Amino acid sequence: MKKTLNVAIAGLGVVGSGVYEILIEEIDLINKRSRQNIKLIGVASRSKKDFVDRKKVKYFDNILDLVDAQEVDVIVETIGGEDVAYELCKQALKNGKHFVTANKAMIANHGMELADLASRNNVSLCFEAAVAGSIPILKSLKEGLVANKISKIYGILNGTCNYILSKMEEDNLDFKVALKQAQDLGYAEADPAFDIENTDSAHKLAILASIAKNSEVDFKALHIEGITKISINDIRFAGEFGYKIKSLGIFEDISENEIRQSVYPALIKKGEKLATVGDSYNAILSYGNNCKWNFQVGRGAGSRPTASAVVADIVDIANGSNPFPFGCDVKDLKIVKTIGLQEREGAYYLRFNIQKSFAQNKEFLNKIFSDISIIEQSIIKEIDADNFIYALKLAKIKETQVNEILANIDNLGQITDVNLIRIEDFNK
Repeated sequence: MKKTLNVAIAGLGVVGSGVYEILIEEIDLINKRSRQNIKLIGVASRSKKDFVDRKKVKYFDNILDLVDAQEVDVIVETIGGEDVAYELCKQALKNGKHFVTANKAMIANHGMELADLASRNNVSLCFEAAVAGSIPILKSLKEGLVANKISKIYGILNGTCNYILSKMEEDNLDFKVALKQAQDLGYAEADPAFDIENTDSAHKLAILASIAKNSEVDFKALHIEGITKISINDIRFAGEFGYKIKSLGIFEDISENEIRQSVYPALIKKGEKLATVGDSYNAILSYGNNCKWNFQVGRGAGSRPTASAVVADIVDIANGSNPFPFGCDVKDLKIVKTIGLQEREGAYYLRFNIQKSFAQNKEFLNKIFSDISIIEQSIIKEIDADNFIYALKLAKIKETQVNEILANIDNLGQITDVNLIRIEDFNK
């Protein structure tokens, strides 16, 4: 006779509703695949009270009441935000309850403390749904690729950013128009800053970096740039150079005690796998010393895709699987230094506007570049009777040299609307 694992959901928003529906509609299939019978017995939510079948599921008015409910074995947190979720998680783990969450911000900011609590109370802390929705990337890193040292991760980690950049390219749209489309379709919030400024992607990358390196999460050390400076001209020029623009989260294992973790828009060659991933999809390209390159694509957000990852964590608990939250025991997670981009070496894309009278003899280029031979390709187009727009592809140089170039541009005072975008080469 199978034992029963009792589950309660905190929050019935987009993801919580999806978890509720899956645990009702797919429960027979799920229990065939579980060593214990999973049973949804409780829900706590400030809204959607009519959504719950109270003949089958107990309704809790206060989310924090779940931690004291003796009959609850697993709490699924889908309320979002940090404060209440963090308090709920701490109390649940202290009370010996397994905890499943999709809350990337909570894990990125408090993951070490919560993982330690889970370890000391011999319960599971699972957060597969916090990173890349339906893509089982955390399980891949912790289990399927466990025999590998992961030295690189390149991820399209935010569906909103990917949708906007894809639509700008496909439909020749300005940024604001593509953003409005994303909002109309529900891919972007009324206040989209969390997505388009790449905070969301940064939370996810911090978690990935920790698992890949078996190190403590260090979200505050990330370099973060959003996509708001990307113009339709950048999309067009990138295409003429043979590239697409994608918003990437990038992890690099630099040395035993050093990593680089950054989130920013980048040019990637049109033929690369990541360049083919459009719409609101997420994708992750990783490199392990034994497995070599690994590529995964899937829906990164939405009710059912994210809920699918949540339910997978519940099944792991039912099957007695209790992997370390960050890939190894908390006491073995080391502190590593996140180094900045100053020593990054790579190619760059540079775009700016310039008055025709100042640009006529191109002497200004010698004032910007100490060596103009680093300009590999250039595109010059007329904006109006008085101004040109320049797009340059620069050869492989260090970021410190790029900063000098930008400083020279500032000193000239004749150049406006400057944008610099890094070019990523996955074969380096």
